[in-house]
Amino acid sequence: MNTGRIITTALAASILAIPAMAADAPGYFKVPGTETSLQVYGYAGLDATYDLNGNGGVKGADYKKYNPTNQWNMVARGRLGVTTTTPSALGDVVTKIEWNGADMGIRHCYMTVAGLKVGQGETLWDAVESNSLGSMPAVDIDTERVAQISYTFNPTKQITAGLSFEQPNAATDVNSPAGVNHKVPGAIVGLFDFSDSWGSVGGRILNQKYEYWAAGNPATSYSKNGTSFKVYGSINIAKDSLQVSVISGKGLGTYGTFAAEDNGGMFSNTVATKKIELYKTLGIFAQYNHVWTPTVSSSVGVSQVKYSKLTVNGTEVFGGDSAANAADIKSMTSFYVQTGVALTKTVNFTAAYEFGDKKTWGTVTPSYGDAATKSRKESEILLRLDATLW
Repeated sequence: MNTGRIITTALAASILAIPAMAADAPGYFKVPGTETSLQVYGYAGLDATYDLNGNGGVKGADYKKYNPTNQWNMVARGRLGVTTTTPSALGDVVTKIEWNGADMGIRHCYMTVAGLKVGQGETLWDAVESNSLGSMPAVDIDTERVAQISYTFNPTKQITAGLSFEQPNAATDVNSPAGVNHKVPGAIVGLFDFSDSWGSVGGRILNQKYEYWAAGNPATSYSKNGTSFKVYGSINIAKDSLQVSVISGKGLGTYGTFAAEDNGGMFSNTVATKKIELYKTLGIFAQYNHVWTPTVSSSVGVSQVKYSKLTVNGTEVFGGDSAANAADIKSMTSFYVQTGVALTKTVNFTAAYEFGDKKTWGTVTPSYGDAATKSRKESEILLRLDATLW
């Protein structure tokens, strides 16, 4: 029996052992003999994508597709989570554990009390883009989950402010000499949001430190800070809404939005001159959401991210893409439209179309063998069916 099955079986047994007492809604339970309430949530679903170019993924090395080796592809999706809430003198103590349905890997594992959050959860850097269709290739905006200690508070009903100390995922560079290591010691994120009935505005600031040191010789270490900014806003128009976000910064890496993480190397390094150079990124995102009926809604969106050319001592460094002999990415542009339908209280269906164009600074020689290029266009259709637990 694998680990995922053991976890699932144990969780199911534990839930069945707890009688539903004064449940406010399906999925909520009161733990007997305590003041703790427990919520169980989750969903199961399937994504099916079709490559309209009809090339069977031959050009996938130029443009990151949902699956670069198949023209037609299906992927199972799922989540399973448990949240507990216990009253205390400081306020409710909330814990959350959430597993990925595919391999039962932990997505979230944290506790919160009085605005303090400790554990692994979504970074404070993420904002309105998280509401977009995260599974489409050029707008792959799944929120970044990191280990953190963060604090948020509300000085007024409309204002939220916060500060977070985070450990991002491992950094990568495109020019790592033999015997040299690199790391990102940590990141600091600050936020300020203002929201009201008409919509919201806000901003984020992110600072990361990139550090290099020769193996076995800490005296050779050197570092560079990268700072990024994000401003965003939304406006409500009757039942509709418009969301806009702009990002600018250096060395975003895994904090990048609009598929910025596709630029596999976030920085380059030159030992002789002890110089670290960071990618510069500028991105814009816009999405309009329309409600047709209580059970049918649609969104249309566009995003573009541009990257600087990365050089070391005046010489361009290649390797920003995952494809063999790839050149650094110059820009990623995407347009998409989606419609969601609530078939029942627990079953939802989504259909979406996405067009994307990726350009590189130099020619790319794809590993699948078609002609070298500096630009590649792709379009796909996605069909998604989800069913929640309750």
